[in-house]
Amino acid sequence: MELKYSFRPKLIRRVSSIDHHNMKRGFIQHSHAHASYGHEIIYLDYGSLNLMLDGQPVKLNTGEIIFIRGKVFHTFQGENNIPFDYLNVMFRGTLPDFMFNRSFPVTRRMRELLLLLKQEAECRPENYLEMMGSLLTELVILLIRQNNTIPVPFPVRTADLSNRIHYESDRIEKAMTVIRKHYNTLLRVEEVAAAVRISASHLRMLLRQNTGKNFTTLLHEHRVEAAKHLIREEGYTFSEIALKVGFESPAFFFRIFKRHTGMTPKSYARSLG
Repeated sequence: MELKYSFRPKLIRRVSSIDHHNMKRGFIQHSHAHASYGHEIIYLDYGSLNLMLDGQPVKLNTGEIIFIRGKVFHTFQGENNIPFDYLNVMFRGTLPDFMFNRSFPVTRRMRELLLLLKQEAECRPENYLEMMGSLLTELVILLIRQNNTIPVPFPVRTADLSNRIHYESDRIEKAMTVIRKHYNTLLRVEEVAAAVRISASHLRMLLRQNTGKNFTTLLHEHRVEAAKHLIREEGYTFSEIALKVGFESPAFFFRIFKRHTGMTPKSYARSLG
């Protein structure tokens, strides 16, 4: 089927910057506004935010996203002054009015797009700017379709393929749930595989195919993220944190933390101010 279409970016014309922030207890972002063409995205991956947008209150919960229109004065802080993490994206484009200054829940696919967007910005492979624009465009289109209750097409060629995709997706989702719930134990891949009723070798293959990472890397990522939250709470020693998130020794915890963040736990704590 021929499509008469010439690609001219409209929704997203340019991604200007992308940063991930870990904010300490009591942080307040003071009121500011960007240029009329410079719109902002805030995706909250931990905590709860209270925002003021041109004097109007908006609450943002974990796993929600908000688009802030250029020239809108805004300020925000963690609810009850608790720590919070958020991904901040600045971009230029033309979005439907309904998308601005309100919160949206984010689906699993949208979270994947945000992660890919962050990875492109950090690694800067060939044509990364075009890829970042494409990723953010897909995110925006999914939100538009979600708002219009238009089902997102998912083409499959046969019933067998459809069943296989559902089977694999279900197993991956269950495996990730087990990891999220039990990352702070001496969790082994065999235990996760048994919980989702497949062999350990099959689980390793599915994880690699669907996430690009092996079991150990995924487990360590959850432990490091949990450790970062505990560091911001400022109520534990590094040795206590290591044990709380599932590492057998502080030395191993320090090594894995630096591998995933580029800094030691002590340096990370200092970077919070």
